[in-house]
Amino acid sequence: MKSDSLAVLASTELFGSLDASDLERLGPELEWLRLPGGELLFQQGEIGECLYVVVNGRLRVLRERPNASDLVLGEIGYGETVGEMALLTGARRSATVRAVRDAELLRLSEESFNRLLATHPQMTMLLARRIITRYQHSMQGSQIAGAGTVATIALVPAGPGTSIAGVARSLTTALEAIGPVLHLDSARLDRELGPGASQIPKDHSRNHAIVSWLNEQESKYRFLLYEVDTAPSAWTSRCIRQADRVLLVARSDGAPELGAVEIAMSRQGADLTRKELVLLHPAREAIYPGTSKWLAERRIDRIHHVVEDGPKDYDRIVRFLTGRATGVVLGGGGARSFAQIGMLKALAEAGVTIDLVGGTSMGAFLGAQVAMGWSIEQMLEYNKRTWRNRHPIRDYTFPYIALISGRRFTKVGRDLYGEAQIEDLALNYFCCSSNLTRATVMVHRRGTLWRALGASIAVPGLAPPLFENGDLFVDGAMLDNLPIDIMREACDGPVVAMDVSPAVDLAVDPNLREGPSAWRMTYRRFRPVAGETFRLPSIMEILSRASSLGSVAQVERLKRQANLYLQPPLDQYSIFSFKSIEELAQAGYDYASPAIQEWKAATEAAAHHPIRVMA
Repeated sequence: MKSDSLAVLASTELFGSLDASDLERLGPELEWLRLPGGELLFQQGEIGECLYVVVNGRLRVLRERPNASDLVLGEIGYGETVGEMALLTGARRSATVRAVRDAELLRLSEESFNRLLATHPQMTMLLARRIITRYQHSMQGSQIAGAGTVATIALVPAGPGTSIAGVARSLTTALEAIGPVLHLDSARLDRELGPGASQIPKDHSRNHAIVSWLNEQESKYRFLLYEVDTAPSAWTSRCIRQADRVLLVARSDGAPELGAVEIAMSRQGADLTRKELVLLHPAREAIYPGTSKWLAERRIDRIHHVVEDGPKDYDRIVRFLTGRATGVVLGGGGARSFAQIGMLKALAEAGVTIDLVGGTSMGAFLGAQVAMGWSIEQMLEYNKRTWRNRHPIRDYTFPYIALISGRRFTKVGRDLYGEAQIEDLALNYFCCSSNLTRATVMVHRRGTLWRALGASIAVPGLAPPLFENGDLFVDGAMLDNLPIDIMREACDGPVVAMDVSPAVDLAVDPNLREGPSAWRMTYRRFRPVAGETFRLPSIMEILSRASSLGSVAQVERLKRQANLYLQPPLDQYSIFSFKSIEELAQAGYDYASPAIQEWKAATEAAAHHPIRVMA
């Protein structure tokens, strides 16, 4: 058995408990398997007769669904195992697994596997834990965003004439903070393996030696960063075949049409590999207009807006590549949502950097400000001025569709964002609305920002819906007021969820059996009576609460998907307490600050093991 195979097995969770002599005895039981990129390893529904360990390469796990596209459950990289669930349970394969790029695997038969379990029963418990975790993801219907260990990254120029050398240097520096990096271009490979080695095609007799050398480097370095040639070539094709992740690099002021390398890449059939766009900008802005033109002809999984020579932006890319990017979810709750400004302040003071933000309703409105890179001071000042002075939801109209016309809020959104698109924001961002026509959650990741926000915050009956392609879109709180599940799909790293909707709201005097007449309520508002303390919620409060009942009920399930769940006590405030923005922000800060410090300390003590803290 090859010595590097022993090292791979020893590094896995499943086989790491075996001592060296056990691993040596296991050697003859293992079979080496080479799987070209795009090839099928096994199909959902097949009988499981073996498990596999990834020596190098990358696999994608897919759930096949009738009448729908396949659901990506995750990706598997170096040292990870796949296929053990069917062996332990006796069930058929629960998912389809396909090679994202050229891969080498170790295959262990069912017979050998059963002998191993008989002599090492502790492995049964490890397997049971893995299966339970995967089953939970399956029951939640959740994807795992780019899960797996990214080891190889290809830098590809997007658009004609784009230079990627500077990005390669900056990204190498950022990656070196995580582990050793080998930056390879064609010249470097020629120096290592001889002149012309980089341009040897995959069907050449020397190809196997080159692949073996590259695989050896993967065992020595944490990352291999492949810099492709400026034109299509054998080296460029090899880089793309070897890549776990492709980063397309473009200058924002360049021509957006496909470059020669991109065209060659599409012909090569690299559809399975995740592709992310790195857009370079000369200066830092809150909004970078024109992003959509780069997306028109490209299938992009994520966008990174990067200021040239901005090390923090490269650090953020690395966090996404290594599963350490932090996502923050902001919930809806009217004026109560301003408590989230204080919670954001507590996160910043704890040194937590936000890489991805999403939200619903008022949480979506605030989340867009976070995605623009606004400071806490900017958020407080803007929202005090806007919600106290401009009264965006007080333009009452004849209640044919809604109580308000929505024009004031639309003007607020257009004044702030103009015609900016969601993809133009400095940070990755999404917001949620509810498709009233189809009874589904709509996740807005692209498109005109003010329109998406208008839909996300449109409480049915209170504000008019957004009309789009024949459908009606209303407040996202109807179906998903705190989109933790959507953030979990988009973010491999820790997820922080901020919930400002109490489980119990709008309580009234228990002695009250029926409400007084509307005329009496109106009269008492202007002529209060001493000692009369009961208060009834307004029609706007009732509509708002009713629209979020379904998603409030499901938060108890969803919050377990968050690494840190924050819910400050805000019962004394109404959803219309817009005069109390500073008080709400302070209440959020006072509650969140100790909880975040506790979570951070627990995370560091756990040495990067995933934890769940319910604060």
